[in-house]
Order: sequence, then C-alpha cells, then structure tokens
Amino acid sequence: MESLLNLIQHLRQKYNISVENVRGHRELRGNGTTCPGYNIDPAQLRATIKNLDETKPPDPDPQPEVKPGEHVVLLPDADRYFDAAATYIWHFQPDVSFAIDQAVGRWKYVTAIGDASGISDAQLDRLRTAGAVLVQRISGNPDTVRATLDQLVETDRRFLEESEPKPQTYTVQSGDTLSGIARQVYGQASLWTIIFEANRDILSEPSRIKPGQVLKIPPKPV
Repeated sequence: MESLLNLIQHLRQKYNISVENVRGHRELRGNGTTCPGYNIDPAQLRATIKNLDETKPPDPDPQPEVKPGEHVVLLPDADRYFDAAATYIWHFQPDVSFAIDQAVGRWKYVTAIGDASGISDAQLDRLRTAGAVLVQRISGNPDTVRATLDQLVETDRRFLEESEPKPQTYTVQSGDTLSGIARQVYGQASLWTIIFEANRDILSEPSRIKPGQVLKIPPKPV
C-alpha cells in the first residue's frame, strides 16, 4: 500500500493531478475490467491521499542560486575531514580553502567543516561581517560530517535549512569604545549608533560601557 501511495503522489505532483481526479479503473464509464487479488476502495484511497496532503511537511526553503566562484568549503583540518567532504565537493564543485583568514571578504557562501576548535565562532563572525551572505558550520566527528554532507548531496541541497540566525555578539574589553567596536566589526567608526540602539536594554549612555558586557552586533547596513 505504501508503494502505491508513493507512486500516486509522485504522478500527482508530476502531472498536477488533484485528489478528486484520482480514479480506480472501475469508476471509469464503460470499463468492465476485473482484476484478481485484493481490490482497494477508491473512495478510501482518496481519503488517505487527502490526509497525506494535509499532513505533508512544508516545502523546504529555496536554495540560493550560487554562481561559480561564490562558494567555498573551508577545511582547516583536511587530514581529518577531507574524505568526509569529498562527495559533497565533487557534487557541488565549490572552491576549497585550508586557510580561514584568506577567506575573509572573498566568498559569498561559506561551508566551514569542523568544530570550534578548528574554526572558532569569532572567525565565522568575521566572515559574515566581511560580507559573506551565508556561513554555515558542519560540525561533529568525520562520520557525522560525512552523513550530513551526503544527505545534502542526496537531496541536491547545497546548504542546510536555515534556522533562526544566531545574533553576532561582542564582549567589551578594557579600553573599548562603541566607535572603536564599530570600526572593528563594520570597518566604520561612525556606525557606533547602530550598536548603541541595539543595546539600549543594557546601555544608558554611549560613553558608559563596561568590560565584560556582551553587546548585540546587528548586521552591517547595506
């Protein structure tokens, strides 16, 4: 029964067939054909299909259209992870880099392979601040990384589904100022007001920031 339902759903999607137009051969006028074996009640079949339609998970978010030279796989620990990423690299043909610092400001889409011990969150934040549109980490041991990447290949999806983006933060150090932080994260000291407005809940005045405070860093305005 499951195989039949899968076939019907495949054909419905391919030819845009509504549930109401799914018919058994005996429902067609003038068709007196009989089939040996178990016969399925067409009305019950349509009810089952309708239920499947109602419980079908939402379609995944569309993937970005990536042009050649826009996507890089970062492999700082190639000895450990290259084999796990090989199928993904062969399928999607991204650029490959083993030096994280060289990726800053160079690629629009970044897939970082490895845990924070190899690629820190701060390094990923630098890539975002420098203009990367999408930065994703594939973490875990080599077997876990391979399974994740192979699943992306199987579904022909270059990137994981985006969850709610994790906000970038900055921990205030002794001697910091908002303009200095803005220069560091945005490249423009004049954008300090963006950081101040985003942190009104903990900052009463722009000049009164304290070491240890964790500030939210909004995306750089376009």
